[in-house]
Amino acid sequence: MVNFEELQAIADKAGRKDLTGTASERIRQINERTKTGVFVTGGMNCGKTTVLNGITGTVLREPGLLSEKEKPLRVVFEKAEEENGFENRTVANREWNNEDAVLYEMKLDDILEEDGKPKRILDLADVVFYVISAVAPFTAADMEAVRALSFLKVQVVLNKMDLLDEDSSDQVEDYAEKICAGLGVPAPLVLKDVRWDQAAKTFRRALPSWKERELLRREHMEAVRREAAGELEEAIREQIRGAAVKSRQDMEEHARKTLETQEQQALWRRLRAQMLERCDELLTKVRENTERAQAAVSEELYASAREAQFDEDWIRKQIPRLMEEKIQSLAESQKEQIETRMREDCRDMMKRAVNLGLTTGFDLTDADFVLMTSVTKPGYRLQIEKAKYSGDSRILLGTGIAAGLFLLLPIPTTLGVVGTVAAAGIGGSAYLKDKKEKSEKLWEQQIREYSRMNLRNLGDALSASVRDYYGKLADTIRKRAEALQPPQTDESAAQRRTEELNSLLARCRELLDDTK
Repeated sequence: MVNFEELQAIADKAGRKDLTGTASERIRQINERTKTGVFVTGGMNCGKTTVLNGITGTVLREPGLLSEKEKPLRVVFEKAEEENGFENRTVANREWNNEDAVLYEMKLDDILEEDGKPKRILDLADVVFYVISAVAPFTAADMEAVRALSFLKVQVVLNKMDLLDEDSSDQVEDYAEKICAGLGVPAPLVLKDVRWDQAAKTFRRALPSWKERELLRREHMEAVRREAAGELEEAIREQIRGAAVKSRQDMEEHARKTLETQEQQALWRRLRAQMLERCDELLTKVRENTERAQAAVSEELYASAREAQFDEDWIRKQIPRLMEEKIQSLAESQKEQIETRMREDCRDMMKRAVNLGLTTGFDLTDADFVLMTSVTKPGYRLQIEKAKYSGDSRILLGTGIAAGLFLLLPIPTTLGVVGTVAAAGIGGSAYLKDKKEKSEKLWEQQIREYSRMNLRNLGDALSASVRDYYGKLADTIRKRAEALQPPQTDESAAQRRTEELNSLLARCRELLDDTK
């Protein structure tokens, strides 16, 4: 007997608990049936309806060839609830009622699948009267059907003997007995020169006793368990075959993906290089703008120093402050240009990535994109409603536009020393006048150089920071795209599952072998 509890545990681990659940319900229904189920079946034109009419003493159907669409006939011997799957008849037959039985007339198609396996409607049966025609006894289909019904009590009925002469009748009867013996079923009931009321008694005597019926049902329930075990075995085999196919496909896919990954990496690198080329075009314009501003800035600073009569203390305190303001103003004036160009280049890279098949899209909202491509001062927090963007999309804050990210050079010391001139006492007045003119020229030269150096530092700081920012943007776009790709399969988990299925299959096979 199949250990059904262990079979259920195996089915649960295999993810096919439905198989044992269905079997368990079938077993319950077989065990709880109160009536003896009697099936009258057989091949085409063998006389099933004639036999059924004879043993019930009632014309239930006109004898003839049943159509494929005609429902099976269900005959009860007391008033009972109708079943939609059958043509229902109630017959007042005291003898059959005492047998506590229900009769069914079934075509072979009703009880057997195309591949010869029993259908679940046979769970209603305890005994099968298999009718064969003496004109064509035991066709190949008949023998296959009797074998398929071996888990029930099968009683062969040899019908239409009246169509044969005496010699042929004896030969057919001997042939039928030998076939029945070979199939492991009792000798056939031979309907020859027998009145139907007598034949009905013969059929009732062939019904199983209560004790025999219990044994038959136990065997039937065991057949259901074996069937469930066989279906589970095949289901596990199918899972193993599927896992093997999946593993092979995964290996092929991995090899293909490896090549694709190498190609994709090359494409991403090319897109990044193209984006940096666009960045260099922008930085050329930034440098040109800074260089054009140099003359105006140095002139304004020199004018301020001259207005302060080149007071050294004033120059040392005010010129750096004024320089910082000019630099801040220059950087701020280029902020919009940098952001606009940056967004154009980012959109272009994203569009190219989609066109090249590197990704199907991006998860960036418009608010995300603005945050990611905004040039802001260090520590500055962009005010935007949280509902409008997903997470923190900023990858860098500040690109050198605030003072402090570049070098402000110190104001150089003047070369003239007034105290030395006064001590000489020789042509002091003329010397001081000459010294003043030389000091003005010296300050003009140094202020212009000071402006040039600081604006060059501004250009360098902006260029380095913006180019670095472009590189980070390109990398972020790639990460965004790759984050949307499906996760890689866990090959070790697939291997463990295959090993577990093989173990379950082996135990399922043992359960089946133990019942043979």
